[in-house]
Parts: sequence; structure tokens; C-alpha cells
Amino acid sequence: MLAERTCGPIYNAIDTGNNILAVRHADKILQSQPDLALASALKALALVRSGKRTEAHDVCTKLITRGLRKGEDNVLTPLTWTLGRLGRTDDEITLLEAAVKTNPTDEALSRQTFFALIKNKSFQKAQQLALKMHKSFTGRNRAQGRFVQEYFWWSILSYLLLARDPNAPGAALALPLSQRMIEKQIESKPLGLNDEEALCLFLQVLIRQNKKQDAFDLVAAQDSVGHTLCDRNLSLEFTRTDLAKELQNWSYVEESCWARIDGGSRNWAHFAGYLDAAERLGKDHLVAAQKRINVLLSVKGATKDRSVRLAELEAIKKRLGSGDHEAEAQLQAKVLSYFEQFASKACCHEDLLPYLGALSTASRKTVTDLVKTKARPVPIKTELDLRTNISIAKITRTLQSSESLTEESEATLAAALLTQYLDGLSVGASLPETEMQPADDLALLGVQALLSAYKLSHGKPVYLQQTIALLEHALTKSKKGYQLRMLLIRSYILVGAFDRASIHYGLLGLKSVQADTLSHLISERCSVFSCVPSSSATPDDGLYKMTVRTLSTSQAIYEENSTSTPDMVSKALEHGIYSRVEEFVEFGEALERSLQRQISRLEESRSHLGNRQNFKKDADGKQFEAGIEKAVKAVKEDLQEGLSDQRDFTVLVNYQPLDTPDVEELTQVGPKQDAGWVRSIASILSSAETEVDEKDLQSLTDQERTLVAIVHSARSRKFDPAALTKMLESTKTTVRALINSSEDPAASPSHMARPVDAVHEVALALEAIYHTKPKLDNETQSTCKTHLAEIATLVNHLSRPAQSAAPAMVLQDGLASLGKDKVDQMMQTTRDNVTRSSVKVFGNLRDALRDAL
Repeated sequence: MLAERTCGPIYNAIDTGNNILAVRHADKILQSQPDLALASALKALALVRSGKRTEAHDVCTKLITRGLRKGEDNVLTPLTWTLGRLGRTDDEITLLEAAVKTNPTDEALSRQTFFALIKNKSFQKAQQLALKMHKSFTGRNRAQGRFVQEYFWWSILSYLLLARDPNAPGAALALPLSQRMIEKQIESKPLGLNDEEALCLFLQVLIRQNKKQDAFDLVAAQDSVGHTLCDRNLSLEFTRTDLAKELQNWSYVEESCWARIDGGSRNWAHFAGYLDAAERLGKDHLVAAQKRINVLLSVKGATKDRSVRLAELEAIKKRLGSGDHEAEAQLQAKVLSYFEQFASKACCHEDLLPYLGALSTASRKTVTDLVKTKARPVPIKTELDLRTNISIAKITRTLQSSESLTEESEATLAAALLTQYLDGLSVGASLPETEMQPADDLALLGVQALLSAYKLSHGKPVYLQQTIALLEHALTKSKKGYQLRMLLIRSYILVGAFDRASIHYGLLGLKSVQADTLSHLISERCSVFSCVPSSSATPDDGLYKMTVRTLSTSQAIYEENSTSTPDMVSKALEHGIYSRVEEFVEFGEALERSLQRQISRLEESRSHLGNRQNFKKDADGKQFEAGIEKAVKAVKEDLQEGLSDQRDFTVLVNYQPLDTPDVEELTQVGPKQDAGWVRSIASILSSAETEVDEKDLQSLTDQERTLVAIVHSARSRKFDPAALTKMLESTKTTVRALINSSEDPAASPSHMARPVDAVHEVALALEAIYHTKPKLDNETQSTCKTHLAEIATLVNHLSRPAQSAAPAMVLQDGLASLGKDKVDQMMQTTRDNVTRSSVKVFGNLRDALRDAL
């Protein structure tokens, strides 16, 4: 108490968030009482909160070396909290375990130690401690309002988590022991109607041992507690249904799901399970299922029930898939019927999409012709009419024949859609800025048609410029239109304007785990924009800093995961939600070994490598090389554990015709980066020699494959200079093609020449020079210098402001009501923005090429 009174000013400063003042108070107290452990622990806590981690480490180390003495129990909480934040969990646990031995009757201390063990993944120790707590404290739980027998189930849960790693000591016996302990426990205390979480654990123990029949019997027997709990708990019910499916007990799935539907459930999972079972049981069951659903539809008002209507469509589709040719006409009729009922709903197209793809070519044409007759005339007066026209546009676009697509047809379609878009904006004119415009989908349709025209034209810049201008305009009307903004980010990347893409990426306002699932929108091969020459006295490193900041910010979620996920696990345990604990652990491990995390690590390392200013001084160069080596080592360790891919590639809504590249593919820089890409790029950044499998190279661009081959050949002393010169010649070809398309925007290029491709190839050529420079003899150096000088001359053309521009016919036709001056102004603003970005990117590349050798 005397120590706490003495440290009162430190507590007050920490409570008010004034950590600097807290450190001052601590220093003042420690001058007169240098052995006051509480003051040192509070000082360490304040230092961590101030961001002074190194100083906090030193204070903690002195305290641990000194050891806690009798009567210093109040030091434990601030010290262990600080150690946890510093990542010194081993020290934290050592202190807590020692404290538990000293105070075996302190339940709160035992709980704190258990949570620390779980956070540190010391599951075997956690199980042993939980069992001791069960024997020591169970009788006192009722008075404190805790779950009866909770420590017993904590020990079972610890065993379950231990069994996740088959190589961990004790993992092999964890599940059998858990089963035996549970069976013994429920003999004396059978499961009751409030034991859903305990039943979940028992089921997991059985399922993980592949005793699925035993698990199913536990919850399927009529009048059993397990059966009753499944009827009350949707999660348990789905577990039971999944078990029945795995055991091929399709009759049970069919009967149980239908019982739910017949009882009034409209959960799509029940319909899906019922129809899947009917499909497995044969054609007769499918026909019977459709009849049953038709009976549901005969009830007054049931035709407005989306779930039942979709279940009817699903049943017909499954009949069609099983070879029932009579179902074709029914499916066409029901699709049209569904459209009639729900055309004014925003979900109409998304609901029908799976069934539109199942239609034959003839049926698709029939549906297209019939839905077009339902179009509402412009000008549109109501939101319902607008949504009907949007549904029609989406459906006809989806059913459009891929053979009918041409550059001209796509441009014409885009103009028509933009006319409808401008008209539709009047419907949402009174909406607040926080709302998205109902007409946004028409803008998205028009943009995707423009992107398709861009691809079909083999890269005419005018289409990409019009895409950007339209999206910028649409975002002034719908500031929260995240779909518009994501497409704009991808479009700016394609045109090589990384700084503009970065601005809009920031405006997306991604939070928490979205940094893992959606950061690929901008991180895809973005290191190519970070080139900075070494010879310049005043280098333009703005793009480099922007690239690194974007990548490092997106990685903050992974650091946060190391503390937030264990906290979620602790909260779930504390509140008795045992069924969620393993999900949180899986979530944490998936983030820890996220594929996107490895891509960001490698791209950030390559960004540092691309800025040659980082290596002008030997000391700085060694520091950056050590940092890159550390990042690559971490990537390789996660690769060995196995990566988890949480990237969301469906977030960009696709309105492209069936059997054609979707919008994700249209806006990709190259093939999707996967584990093979990670292994390949890590192999060239690592100082250690690494073999690359041929399969891994399939997810690389042609230029990336060449880079990997050149780097590995140089390290294996089989370096072929001809491969490097061939790479440089290929780069010249790409840059020259881009120059031709920019000088004559209306002409059709011989092949696709996107600005981002030129940036990508030049940056990779520079990277190849960096890795092979020590291996180049005088003759090869001279040849490469010539090629680099020629590429630099070509790139210099791209670093100049564009002098000519093709007329923006699509926007002029589609946005005619805005006036030609307004459209010209939009296009000029876009060209200016893109030009400013291009001057920066290609200017840096030009200078980097000139001093590469």
C-alpha cells in the first residue's frame, strides 16, 4: 500500500494519457528509491505507451534479472502487461507461473496465467493448469456467477488446440484423452439443455478423430439432449447436417431440411441442403422436391417470397443438370416469371445469374428479347422504374453472345448506358452525400463496356482515358460509391498513374482485416513504380515513399493480429463461447501466414531495392540488404508452414457477358500472384541459392520468368549474357509499341501496349541488371549500356506531356446532355492528371536507366 501511495502520481499521469509525465514522475521516485519495483514497472508501461520500446525493454530486463520479492504482487500486473506488448511472452509466462506456485489459491492469478499460456500457444501447460483449476476452484464458481465446470471445458479446449499441430509434444494423445475425460464427466453430470457450448466441444473431439458416425448419433437420436439442442441452435443444426452429408445419409438430410422448410424456415441453407439431397437421391426425388416447392408457392402471397422462388429455380436447374431435357423450357419460363416479379429489386440480376448461365443459346436469346420489351421509357420518374431498367441492362449484358463483341459494338453500348446513367441521376438528386446513387450500376456497366472496348482495340489509350474520366465524374455524384472507386484505382494502375491510384485507395477507408482481403487492389506488382536513380543530387523519391507507405500501412493488420486475436480468444473463453475459440485461432493463423502478407513483404523489399539512393552509402546499403534478407527469411518460414489466401477477387462486381473475361481479369497487371509467385520472387531476393519449380513460374509474367531465370543462372555460374540482352530487346519492343499508340491514339496497335506493362518491363530490366552486374564482363557491359541508352531514349518520349489526343466519342455521345465543353473539360483534366503521373514515373525510369551501369 505504501508503494502504491508513493506511485500515485505515476498512476494519475498514466490514467490521463500523459505518459511522458508518468516517466518523469517514475524517474523522480526512483532517484530516491531505486529499488522500488512498482515504480520501475509503471515506468516501463508508460515507455511502451510512448513508443519507446527499447528503453522499456531495458527496464523490464533489469526487473526480471532482479526478480520479484515477497510483497511485490502489485508489480505483476503492469509488468506482465508491458512484457506482452513487447512480445516477451516467455518472460511474462515465467513470472506468472512463479506467482501461481507462490499463490496457489489465487483464482484470478491462475486465470490470468491460463490466458497468457493460451496467447503464447503453450496449450499443454494451459491444459494442465486448467485441470488444476477445475479441481481447486470449481466449487467456488457459482458464487462468482461463472459457468459451472468451466475450467474442465477449458482443459478440453486446450487439448483441442494442442491437437492442431500434430508435431507438438502430447498432440497425438490429446484427442483420445479429451474423449475419455468428457465421457467420464458426463457420466456423473449429463449434458443439459444449457450446454450447447460443451456439446460443440464434444462434437469437435469426435469429428477430429474421424468418429463422425458417433458424433452424428450424439445429435441425431430422437428425444436426446443433442437432438433438442440442435433444434434450438442453428450452428449445431448445420453441424449435424454436414455430418449427415459426409456420411452419405442423404435421406436424413432431405427429411430434416424439408421439416424445417415446412415449418416455416426460409433460410437458404435449408433449401440448398434439401435440393442437394434430392439431387443425390435421384431424378424422382428432384421432381418430388419441385412439386413440394410448388405447393408452397400455391399459398397466398408466397410468390413474393424470394427464397421459395429461387428454390424452385434451383430445383429445375438441378433437373436440367441431371439430364432432364424437359426442364429447359421450365427454367426459361421461371426465369422470366422471376424477372416479372422482382425486376424492380436491386438483387434481381444477382439472383438470376446462376440460372442464366444454365440456359441454352436459344433460350438466352428468347429471354433477352422478352426482357427488353419491359424497358421503361426515358425520362425515368421513379426509382422502381430505374431499377427495372438496370435489371434489364444487366441481364441482357450477361446474356450477350461473346461472338458479337467488337470494339465498335462495345463503344456503342457504353454510350447508350451512359445516356441512361445521366437520366437516372435525376432519381437520386435529393439523396444526401452519404448515400450511393441508384444509377451507379449503369455507370459501372458503361465503364466495363469501355474496358472491354480497350481490350478489343488492343490498347487504344482513348478508351482507358474515357474510363477514368467517367469514373471521376461518377464519384462526384456518388462519393461513397466504393465499386466505382475500386475500378478507378485499377484503371489508374493500368495507365501507370500510381499516385492517383494511391489517393483513391486512401479514400476507400479500408479498416482492419480489409487491409488483408482488399489491399491487392493496389499492391499488385506496385514495386515497379518505386525506381529512383542513384546519381541524381535531388532525386524525386515521392513515388517511392508513397509505394512503401501504402505497403507498410496495409501490413499493420498483421502486427495488430498478434495482440487482438489472442484477446478475442481470451474473451471467448471468459464468456464461455467455446465453439468460437478455435475459429479465432484459425483466423489468427490465417492472417499470420497470409499470402497477401508475403506479397506485401516482397513488394516492399523490391521497392527499397528499386530506390538506388538507399545504397549510395555502404552503411545504409548494408542496412537495407539486411532488412530485405530478414523479410525474405520471414516469407520462407511462412511458406514452409503453408499460406492462406484471404484475398477477395469477387469484390469487383462483374457485368461482363458469360464466357468472356471478367472485370477482375480485364484490370489485372499480370497473372494472379500466388504461392508460386511468392516462392519465385523470394528466391531472387534471397542470398541463399534456392531451386524454383517449373509450376511456380506459371503465375509470373513473361518478363518475371525471364528475370528469375537470369538471376538463377548468374548464381549457378552458368550465366548466359544473351538472355539478358534478349530481355532488354523485349523491353524496347514494348516501350516502342506504347510510344506508337500514344503518338497516334486512334490507330490500332499491333499488340496490347498498356503503360503499366512498359513500366513493369523497364523496372524488371533494371532489377535484372542489379542482380547480374557483378557477373558482366566488359563486352556484355558495353552491349547492355547500349540497350539501356536506347530504352532510356524511348522512355524519354513517354516522360513528355502528350501532344495529341483522340476524340472521346463515347463520352461525347453518352454524356451529350452535359454539353461538349463539359465533356472536353473532363477529358482534359484526366489527360493532365495522367500526364503528370507519367512524367514522374517515366522520368525516374529514364534516369535510372542512364546510371544503371
